[in-house]
Amino acid sequence: MKRFLTATALATVLGTSAFAASQAEVNAITQYYPEANFSALSDQQITQMMAIAQSGEDDNEKAARMERIAAADSSAGRAMPSEAEQAAIRAYYPDVNFAALSQSQVAEMMAIAQSGDEDTEKSAMIEEIAAADNPNVDTADMLILTDYFPQVRIEEMTTAEKDRIVALVNRGVDPDSIRVQLLDGMNEAAPNLTPSEISAVQQLVPEADLRVLTTEQVNRLRAALYGEDKDTEQRQLIEQVLGS
Repeated sequence: MKRFLTATALATVLGTSAFAASQAEVNAITQYYPEANFSALSDQQITQMMAIAQSGEDDNEKAARMERIAAADSSAGRAMPSEAEQAAIRAYYPDVNFAALSQSQVAEMMAIAQSGDEDTEKSAMIEEIAAADNPNVDTADMLILTDYFPQVRIEEMTTAEKDRIVALVNRGVDPDSIRVQLLDGMNEAAPNLTPSEISAVQQLVPEADLRVLTTEQVNRLRAALYGEDKDTEQRQLIEQVLGS
């Protein structure tokens, strides 16, 4: 489950709302953490909990890790941790790559760093948390990009554009400000639909006439493409935009 940017976000300055978990995810997670409040969990937290549920860890450890993730506020996405947090975590795992960690992962690591466990155990647990989501720098950068853009848009970006986005996110500024700045840059760089976006619209609505579009129509078409999961909903919104 990915949280893509939509053109609507610029107008409403969206927060990061949680996606509904599937029944399979609910069943897997509540097996170890029955108190899970799915309405308060982000898509990223649910994904992390599912990875834990499917791991080979002890059931008690699965429950404890899920509880720490639920207690963490992941609404700030990949904002960089404070210097104090970085120092506390690096004391047990010097090779940590903070650019690839979510807020909930950092919070979980901090809970372990401040616990009464043995230092060797803290190091092992923190490294384990980082292992699945702390890849090399290139992969970490791609994870950052996919938090904000769908794959088809990323493939159309130049290296300079990707570097600018990653640098902006790694600055650790407010996530809503990041979204607004990225959308501003996206609209300036591509005021018209890109080739992949045109192809996506025509696959859903083959008869679509995209020769002359207003800025509002472009933004609403992007909102339809990136903001809806089901083809039927996308098709209906696109037809409404082009019929207006």
